[in-house]
Amino acid sequence: MNYFSTVTEKHLLDGERLPNFVRLDRYGQGQMLYDICCGEGALLVILTRDQVDTCAAALNRLIFNIHQRRLKPIIICPCPVDELQDKVDFIKDEWIVLADTDHALFRHFTGHEKPEDLRSPRMIATDTTLRINYEGDMMPLDMALEQTFKPSMFTNRPTVPVLVVPRALTNQECDSLISGFANAETSNSVSHMEQDGEIQMQVRPEFKVRQDMHLDCPETSMRLMALISRRVGPELKQIYNFVPQTMEKMKVCCYDAKDGGHFAVHRDNTTPDAAQRKFAMTINLNTGEYEGGHLIFPEYSTDPVYIPRGAAVIFSCAMAHQVTSVSRGQRYALISFFS
Repeated sequence: MNYFSTVTEKHLLDGERLPNFVRLDRYGQGQMLYDICCGEGALLVILTRDQVDTCAAALNRLIFNIHQRRLKPIIICPCPVDELQDKVDFIKDEWIVLADTDHALFRHFTGHEKPEDLRSPRMIATDTTLRINYEGDMMPLDMALEQTFKPSMFTNRPTVPVLVVPRALTNQECDSLISGFANAETSNSVSHMEQDGEIQMQVRPEFKVRQDMHLDCPETSMRLMALISRRVGPELKQIYNFVPQTMEKMKVCCYDAKDGGHFAVHRDNTTPDAAQRKFAMTINLNTGEYEGGHLIFPEYSTDPVYIPRGAAVIFSCAMAHQVTSVSRGQRYALISFFS
């Protein structure tokens, strides 16, 4: 299972970003690295089947320490899935165990051609942007963890790489969209899920609680597209050197405190039907009438991005982000995606 993989035949070095990949876990379910590590670092342990037994106790013993460091613990083992289940039954479920059946990850992360060439397990630890902080032999694991967080190239409050475009919509235009939402038929927002190669749209309240109003009126949609093209389009060209060819149908969204409106950490392009998306746009339609509902990009900062009323936030669909729970009032936003 190798789709979305950008793995190439070369050894990674310190400071490089881990490539995205998909592998089957011990239960036969596909797991994508960038979905596993939304806003957390990765701790990859690459070992052979024969090394699983000797390392299991140490791995289980240090699971709490790993979580404290905001790391997702992942074991990569170059063996088939049907052999993996029996081999790792005694490793705690907190460890995500992936079967590297074709050995592509093994070669990429160790530089060895064959599993039998790996004399001792390898470990790779990253920061929250999945850039390598430590790469080397799995010495006593607790010693290796001490080296995981070297002084970062980022400051303690790194700049979040998003574009904020003030006055994308006027106050009157924001009011009009909020009024339209109040008088329109809305629906529970659904999530794109891939199961057995099929895309399914599901309501998942543990993941997202939001009411959506799709802008089906052609006149309203055309007017808004013209405004955004004139007010946001030049900034996309200037900052990202990007000219959209398509823009998805816009919708007005409401995160309401009454039902705990929120959206858990996610990316906007990780299912095949969304892979063409390049940039996401969120226009804040109101401020001051709600508490919570913060837009956060946890790979870069735990601080929310401040969005003035009517401002558009443009960001890469590959960036992990979330909307925290609204604790009072309603937060309204207009969203779309550029391809």
